[in-house]
Amino acid sequence: VHGEIQDFYKSMSEAETPQKDSQPQQKKEKFVLRDVSGKTEEDIMKERADLVRQRRKIQEEGERDFIRQMKKIQKQDQKSLESTAKTSLDDKVPIDGDVYQGSIVFMRACASCHSLEATNAGRHSVTGPPLGLIFGKKAGSHKHFKFSDSFVESEIVWNQANLFRFFANPQEVIPNNKCGIPPGVLDKDERSDLVKFFKTFTYSLKRNIDTQARKTYGNDYINRQMTYQKEYVTRKHQMADPNQVER
Repeated sequence: VHGEIQDFYKSMSEAETPQKDSQPQQKKEKFVLRDVSGKTEEDIMKERADLVRQRRKIQEEGERDFIRQMKKIQKQDQKSLESTAKTSLDDKVPIDGDVYQGSIVFMRACASCHSLEATNAGRHSVTGPPLGLIFGKKAGSHKHFKFSDSFVESEIVWNQANLFRFFANPQEVIPNNKCGIPPGVLDKDERSDLVKFFKTFTYSLKRNIDTQARKTYGNDYINRQMTYQKEYVTRKHQMADPNQVER
């Protein structure tokens, strides 16, 4: 009887004790505002910050490219105003070329991209810069043509020796340039003829231009313009050289 009484009270005690739910209670989800694409406000703010960074990067790259292009244009303008360099004693080619044969080589290898004008003033009648006054000038000095960076940075003067080497392998003399002459296409005779043709044509064209200009404007005016040009180039060199002491 005593044992039955204990079992009765034990069963009553278990009945009064609340039963724990066998299934775990689910946590209530926090309400998150989303747009029509399902993105949260935090996602949108991250994307906005990324776009701002990308825009700033593009703007900085554009500014650097603009500054680089302006420096390139300034250097090209300065080179275009420099007078023709005089040839030196070591400016020789192994073979004395022929002007007539050089004109034939020019028509075959150069005329498809270049004209023999003094300047085309940006008209781009051909794909390359005019070569009428190339002899004695620095590479990349024609102001109306968009040269490659390597051409503008080059300080090579187009004398006999440099033209002879360039026609043999343009990419070796000035890397990454746009000249389409494949290496080895022109032999020594053809290169010598082409050099002689450019040298003769440049001197003839320059003399004709000078004669016509003096007839039209007079000797005093032309001499003054040449003096102003030399003074301008000298000032440009002084401004470009930080070690130059102003007098």
